[in-house]
Amino acid sequence: MINTIITKVVGVTFEGRQIPLSKITQNDKLFLQPEPDNKYDANAIQVIMNKTTLGCITLGYITRVLSKQLSHKIKASHPIEKFVLYGGGDKNFGLKILFYIDNET
Repeated sequence: MINTIITKVVGVTFEGRQIPLSKITQNDKLFLQPEPDNKYDANAIQVIMNKTTLGCITLGYITRVLSKQLSHKIKASHPIEKFVLYGGGDKNFGLKILFYIDNET
């Protein structure tokens, strides 16, 4: 069974992530990437943008609770199907993502 997951991306205001967020277009490809060596959470799953000229850029993370539930199901470069960038102007940018997970794996 395939589940659709829609979630807010957290950590988007840290480590200069607002700059790449401000430049995202709908043509960009975003992915989920496990980060087992993360010093704060071994289940951490990054949201990355794969830009060939810049390499991979971390835009933020899925929530700790969701990462714990999905860490064994997310493989390297798991595709994000859709995303919505919001905010900007007087506010920081935020990011929501949609992706699919196969519950059988």
